[in-house]
Amino acid sequence: MERDEVVKIKIIPPSGCGKKIYEIDPLLLTHRDHLDFCFGRYLRLREDIDKHEGGLDPFSRGHENFGFRQSITGITYREWAPGAKSAALIGDFNNWNPNAAVMTPMVRHQFLMDLESRYAYADGSPPIPHDIEAPIYIVKK
Repeated sequence: MERDEVVKIKIIPPSGCGKKIYEIDPLLLTHRDHLDFCFGRYLRLREDIDKHEGGLDPFSRGHENFGFRQSITGITYREWAPGAKSAALIGDFNNWNPNAAVMTPMVRHQFLMDLESRYAYADGSPPIPHDIEAPIYIVKK
């Protein structure tokens, strides 16, 4: 790093009370009930993310861990599904059977499935070809 470079640390400020917006724009007072409701939902979600995911910064990097990922065993699929009791992948690879590919529950609302080891074909080819559209849906029960 050059001597003149300044390292800027990204800090996400904690939430305020959400009322200053009405001082900035008094016309919003006509929508106060709805805006307060939405802000209350945000506060509850933010508290849950801070408590269970370590804050907004690690939570915002979910793309590094979730979705389809190359793993040691092949392809792994990880999903964040808060409130779900179970999750399953369905698609052409399992004849759209929601009970055939039930995902393993992990910590913090996460579900995981190792696709290659469970569904690889005898010739070693992947269950989901890379060159075609293969819709896969998550079923949250």
